[in-house]
Amino acid sequence: FESVPDDVRVHRGFNNAVFQNDGFSTVLDCIISTRIGGNCSNNSTIAKRDNSNILATDLPSENYQLYTTGHSLGAADSMLLGAALHLA
Repeated sequence: FESVPDDVRVHRGFNNAVFQNDGFSTVLDCIISTRIGGNCSNNSTIAKRDNSNILATDLPSENYQLYTTGHSLGAADSMLLGAALHLA
């Protein structure tokens, strides 16, 4: 994940659990689609960041809260996902 500061270190296993297999990208694309009026139930309505010109200024300015939860590995994944979404 490119936005992580250089001095932050994450265990490879935890990092792979969140960022491997496009898991993080799928969640981020779903959030962006929802904020611009789409939904996540159908892949055709999900705005792909690579295939669109969506800018942060194009998104509604309302604040949203997203809760991530988990137990054990899921809790670590939840914390990484939340931090990455904050930096995205």
